[in-house]
Amino acid sequence: MTETAVLNALSAAGVPMADAHRSPAKAKKPVDPLKALRLEMYATKELPAAKLRVLADAKDGLAAFRYAQMLEISGAGDVQGDAAQYYTVALFTGRDFAVGRLVKLLKAGVLNAQPSRLQAARDALELRAKAGNDKAALALADMLIAGQPFGQDPVAARRWLQIATDRQNGEAALKLAFSYLAPAAGQPANAQAARDALKIAAGLDIPGTQATAKTLLAQLGPPAIRPQPRPGPRPGIVQGKTP
Repeated sequence: MTETAVLNALSAAGVPMADAHRSPAKAKKPVDPLKALRLEMYATKELPAAKLRVLADAKDGLAAFRYAQMLEISGAGDVQGDAAQYYTVALFTGRDFAVGRLVKLLKAGVLNAQPSRLQAARDALELRAKAGNDKAALALADMLIAGQPFGQDPVAARRWLQIATDRQNGEAALKLAFSYLAPAAGQPANAQAARDALKIAAGLDIPGTQATAKTLLAQLGPPAIRPQPRPGPRPGIVQGKTP
C-alpha cells in the first residue's frame, strides 16, 4: 500500500491523524500510523475489523490471520475466498498456525473459481512445507492424492509424503508406505521403500501409528535374500583340472 492509501484507510477506520495545522514549534515527531496500529493490536485482544484490515492489507501476518478468522467465522459465503486469501498472506509471513485454517477452506473449494488466489495458496503451503512444516507437506499430499483443489498428482503427493515422513510425521509415514504397497496407476510398487517408511512410523511414540506400523512390518516380513552369484573360475585355471 502507498503512504496515501494507508492514510486514507486509517482515516476511514477511525484512526486519529495528527493535526496537520499544528505550528512547527509545537509539532511532535511524526509517528508511523501502521506501527501505532500494530502496537494497539498487540496491546488488546480485540481490534476492530476495519483496523485489522488496514494492517492485513499492509501484509502484517498476525493481522491477516485475525482478520481471516473474522471473515471465516462470519459464515458469509461471499467472503470465504477473502478469508482464504488472508490466511495465505499469514502463511507467506511465517504464521504456521494458519495452515489448518487455509487447508480447511481449500478442501471446501472456496478458491476453485479463483485460479490466481488458488495458486498463491498452494505456493504459500509449499513455502511452509519446505521450511519444515510437516502438516503443510501432509496437507499438500492429501489434496494432490484426492485431486481437490489442485488436481491429482501422485508423483508430487509421494514427494510431499516423504518430506513429512522425514520430519517424523506418523500419519504421513503410514500413507507413504501404503503409496508403495498399493500405488496409484502408473506408479511403481516398492516393498523396501514401504518398509523404510513403516520403520519410521514404528519408532514414533504414537500408540495407534506405532501399532499399525509394527503389524504391517510383520505382515511384510523380512526383505527377500537374493542369492549371491557363484564366483567364476580364476584366470588361468581350467574347470575340472587342478594345477
